[in-house]
Amino acid sequence: MFEELFLILFKAFFRKEFTSELFPRLKYFKDYYLKSYFYPVSMVKDIIHYQKGNKIQDSLFLNYKSVSEDVEYNNVNSHTFRVKIDRTTEDIVTNYCEMVNYINSPEKRIRIRSCDHNIHTLRKDVEEITDRNLAAFLKCKPSTFNGDRLLRVKSLEIDDNGQYLCDLQRTCYYNEVRTNLTVDFPYAYNKTLRLYDMCDGGLRTFSDSLMTNTIGVSAIWFTECDPLKHKNDHIHFFLKPREKGVAVYDGMLGTVSGGVRFPNENECVENQSLEEYVSKVLLEIFYKKTQYDKYMTEYNKYRYSTNHITEQDIKIIPLAFTRELLRGGLPQFFFAIKTPPIKDMDIKRFVAKHSFDRMAVFRKSLVDNALPCIFSPETMTNLLYTIQYLNKDVDIKDNGIINLNL
Repeated sequence: MFEELFLILFKAFFRKEFTSELFPRLKYFKDYYLKSYFYPVSMVKDIIHYQKGNKIQDSLFLNYKSVSEDVEYNNVNSHTFRVKIDRTTEDIVTNYCEMVNYINSPEKRIRIRSCDHNIHTLRKDVEEITDRNLAAFLKCKPSTFNGDRLLRVKSLEIDDNGQYLCDLQRTCYYNEVRTNLTVDFPYAYNKTLRLYDMCDGGLRTFSDSLMTNTIGVSAIWFTECDPLKHKNDHIHFFLKPREKGVAVYDGMLGTVSGGVRFPNENECVENQSLEEYVSKVLLEIFYKKTQYDKYMTEYNKYRYSTNHITEQDIKIIPLAFTRELLRGGLPQFFFAIKTPPIKDMDIKRFVAKHSFDRMAVFRKSLVDNALPCIFSPETMTNLLYTIQYLNKDVDIKDNGIINLNL
């Protein structure tokens, strides 16, 4: 987009149509790139185009290219999306192995068979070889808090009727740091926990895995604006950069995500679906990350008509349950969240008032470095699942292709 803007500026000085061409484009740039929290599909396409030729840099603890280039799990496949952008179709390979696709199988559910309140402990050999992992991580992020109410998948299996059954367990954050968050940190020469955990070159089941396997959840928040005002860009996605210093994907463009907490004492989760419980926790994360609950309260307070926003207007849509290969098979849910349209000025006011406003960082980065922000692998995958969901009722000639030309 910055190259386009420069070309427009350059050409404008040599053309009579200076005002007719330059100012509409500057308005588009200003509206969507410098002040918004919600971005149209056109920007999503721009970043995907930009990202294709710019690989994510490895970190000290995770080699982003390891799954696709250096290490391949021979018993699982990375999920691949067939994507149509403008007139071209291409494959986008993710770092996720798809276990359940709720878009294709909306009735599919994972039943919670048991939930162990005893804190998970690592095997002694795993604890010994990951002491350096934990020490190195804490050196980089000394303010890391060892919370002990995280939820992990202890086992997952399919019964004779094709029903998924899972056993869950409580764990602590340091266990996750030692394993899933530092799988490529060498504990000895050319030896990593990723290689140590692999069984005959394959990804272990949850019950056999040496990883902690805490449950992650990510959601794309979107709204549908008036198509008469926004033409083909009536679907807008909420995006903002992840802050520096987080465990993974710091500085990349993200959305609403977090770890799933262990159930409280008054919450009985046995025999309910895992999707139902994760949806409940996701709503808490959504409120914390966006302050949408505070927005609803104030909106309804000054809205004298019956057109109030309630929690029933927030649609939480399960998209997929996967295992993230980049983090050694960590269980990851993808959701979409749909709400009534909201003005940027309103969400900006609440985010700035109640939490750290990362948009200032994003805007400065855009201006200084010409669109350096790229989607984290998690956000890219979540966006593509969301667009697949939005495409589900659209008649597309090429079966299985996700159409970005919404």
